[in-house]
Amino acid sequence: MKILISADMEGATGVTWPADVLPGTAQWERCRAMFTSDVNAAVLGFFDGGADEVLVNEAHWTMRNLLLEQLDERAQMLTGRHKALSMVEGVQHGDVDGVAFLGYHAGAGMEGVLAHTYLANQITGVWLDGVRASEGLLNAHVVAEYGVPVVLVTGDDLACEDALGYAPGALKVAVKDHVSRYAAVFAPPPAPPPTSGPPRRTPPCSRCGTNRWPAGRSPWRSSSTPSTWRWPRPSSPGCAVRGSARSRTTAGRCTRGFVPSRRLRRSPPPPWRSSMADQQQEPGEPTDHTDHDPVDARALDEVVAFTSELIRIDTTNRGGGDCRERPAAEYAAERLADAGLTPTLLERAPGRTNVVARVEGTDPGADALLVHGHLDVVPAEAADWSVDPFSARSATASSGAAARST
Repeated sequence: MKILISADMEGATGVTWPADVLPGTAQWERCRAMFTSDVNAAVLGFFDGGADEVLVNEAHWTMRNLLLEQLDERAQMLTGRHKALSMVEGVQHGDVDGVAFLGYHAGAGMEGVLAHTYLANQITGVWLDGVRASEGLLNAHVVAEYGVPVVLVTGDDLACEDALGYAPGALKVAVKDHVSRYAAVFAPPPAPPPTSGPPRRTPPCSRCGTNRWPAGRSPWRSSSTPSTWRWPRPSSPGCAVRGSARSRTTAGRCTRGFVPSRRLRRSPPPPWRSSMADQQQEPGEPTDHTDHDPVDARALDEVVAFTSELIRIDTTNRGGGDCRERPAAEYAAERLADAGLTPTLLERAPGRTNVVARVEGTDPGADALLVHGHLDVVPAEAADWSVDPFSARSATASSGAAARST
């Protein structure tokens, strides 16, 4: 039996904020481990339930988010873009018995944590045959074309409710409870599961009867396992998301991830970030802030640091579409996300990336103010400058050093 796991990130453990899923941010690095842990729990359950092969297809944004070195070594991982069937690539080859939608979320225009359909904010609604469509609904129709059932859906509680419409026979596992678009309640990731001893069930929820499982244990075991499992949580009315009897491809049951015992190895930074680190300000080149108070000095230091890092990213525009602005756009988006904003990346052509962010004002009746800048720069040859135009070296006015204008 072969299982295909389509692994999206917005519905993973610990994820509630745009920066949690924005590649390159500190929050994204932190959430990658929990995302990988969720996938490992599903892989563990499927193999314990009788699967012979599990293929994990990365389905979030760049499709390069999971920590390969932390993935269960029995699984295979399909990573990167571009793929013919995108989020469900691999189902078309005729050897897949069941598909799992892991880390899924509600669709555009719906309630749910980070709810969207393919684009974060640009698409406000998608309909299929008059029904508002999430990525889960659309992907379920794709896999149905190949006669493959959806056997598992994980995400927040509203993603599980959405799955009742397109995969009624699948197991639904809520890893977090929706509070708002950017907030949820969930249990913290457990310690690695014990290596021996029988699993122990905890009492069901006193109000809704939802089954629960001890932290860190995967209840993917035998046919006697109940059809719906959820995280340990406070009792609340109407919190159960029930699945029907499993099909032959759902030989096990899974509820939550575990943190792998191997130490998390932080992924290396992108090449442009490495080059930035190699070109930091040299000793003996202090920034003079003697005319400012300490608070202003710290703010100015931050502005100088951000500007310097941005200058070091070569976005030379030589015309004819020969421009690579995306690294600079991703850096700007990272800084905006760190400030609590929700940046959006837009591309009219490969590499020609724009960053858009909105800041709410205090007067809803006032006109909007557009602050506009550009990321690309005109060609600059180092031989024509007294200082490398992409070095972004900071110098005092008396030093006579040249600085590049952006």
